[in-house]
Amino acid sequence: GLAQNENGWWYVKDGKLDWNFTGLTYYYGTWYYLQSGSVKWDYTSLVEHSDGAWYYVEKGILNWNYNGLVEYYGTLYYIQNGYLNWGYSGRIWYNGKWYKIVNGVAQKD
Repeated sequence: GLAQNENGWWYVKDGKLDWNFTGLTYYYGTWYYLQSGSVKWDYTSLVEHSDGAWYYVEKGILNWNYNGLVEYYGTLYYIQNGYLNWGYSGRIWYNGKWYKIVNGVAQKD
């Protein structure tokens, strides 16, 4: 789980700080993104969870309300309710342009 002190938020496992943990963890109703054992408050991008799904993290917290596109390593992905929807194919209007989505991956229309 997470523990907080004056120096930040940390991942704790078996009562000890785990500096090796990188990923999402759930704490009191919220999912946080940690890297090397600490919450990355400056991180905004996609994260793969241990369940194999990809989620949108905004400022260190999983954003379940986000719907739109996210660029990740040069590719635009369709995010629906905070997760990458690999099953969606269709068109969306985003930032003044139409995009065609094929299996969760966007292309300019």
